[in-house]
Amino acid sequence: MRRKIIALIEVDDDTAFQKNDDGPISYLENEMGWLEQSRIFLEDAFIADEDETDAEQAYLNYLADWIFNHQGGELCESGPAGFSEWKQQNRM
Repeated sequence: MRRKIIALIEVDDDTAFQKNDDGPISYLENEMGWLEQSRIFLEDAFIADEDETDAEQAYLNYLADWIFNHQGGELCESGPAGFSEWKQQNRM
């Protein structure tokens, strides 16, 4: 049985561009290749910069952060803010 694990991975941008002219996602894909021998696969990835200017991507970053900050603890009385509420709170 295969299980899905959501992980937060940081990649050094300078190293990524030094090793691979195509940037951090491509570099991560290449580096994850050795894990495929252990039957561990990179399904998907996106860059989650703190200074994101695109509102939809910034909201997705917020959701990912919310998940990591709220897993394993008590169930929150309320979930993450909806896109409209979040956008209003963050003036995007």
